[in-house]
Amino acid sequence: MDFNNVKISIDLKGGGHETLSITIDSLLAIEKYLEVRNQRYLGAEYSPFLFVTNHGGIKKISHRAIQNIVQKYTTAYLEQVTHAKSIKGLSPHKLRHSFSLVYYEKNNGDNKLLSDQLGHSNLNTTGLYVNMADGTRAEAIERVSEALNNEE
Repeated sequence: MDFNNVKISIDLKGGGHETLSITIDSLLAIEKYLEVRNQRYLGAEYSPFLFVTNHGGIKKISHRAIQNIVQKYTTAYLEQVTHAKSIKGLSPHKLRHSFSLVYYEKNNGDNKLLSDQLGHSNLNTTGLYVNMADGTRAEAIERVSEALNNEE
């Protein structure tokens, strides 16, 4: 984590490495999380991983654990926002797509900027995220509509 320049370094699929800009709010939230994590898991401050477990020593959490966490908290958020019960949360993949669409729209459709933020080396890959925008929006509206109808 680079707190001075508001950036994080991440390891990518396939062994790549990337340094990305993040929001100051996100960095502050990570800083608070690290305080709690380091108190809860002795020795975690020496780990290069953000999310750790202490089962068998301090080590990174599994991909499945990340999926479960994202599912749990997006479900809780969606239930709170829609006031509906039994809404299914998002997978990390869908969360990444949702972020991509908002990022793209808020940056005037700059495909290159989004590609850089996502760590894509090929603009065609980024195009898959952007071209889904209309379909994703329609699906999102449908989910909200279903949630509201289930509430009645």
